[in-house]
Amino acid sequence: MLDKAKNIFSSLNKNKVEYVVIGEYAIILHGFLLATEDLDIMLKMTVENIKNFQKPLKAVYNDSEIEQINFAELNKYPVIRYGTPDNF
Repeated sequence: MLDKAKNIFSSLNKNKVEYVVIGEYAIILHGFLLATEDLDIMLKMTVENIKNFQKPLKAVYNDSEIEQINFAELNKYPVIRYGTPDNF
């Protein structure tokens, strides 16, 4: 799981996505032990940033469902859950 998260973070950073890690994963990144199976991310809400967010997800998962994570949808539903093809 940590390797997958590292790949996601690396890809987000490479695509200049403005984000912060929140939730249990943020606690783990600060050195505390905690079991979790999800990754919570808060994005800066701009059209460009959301498009930049889609690129690394597509690179990691190659999933057409990622197109549904867009600015219009995030304005209606600010919290979404993306179920990855590999159940990450």
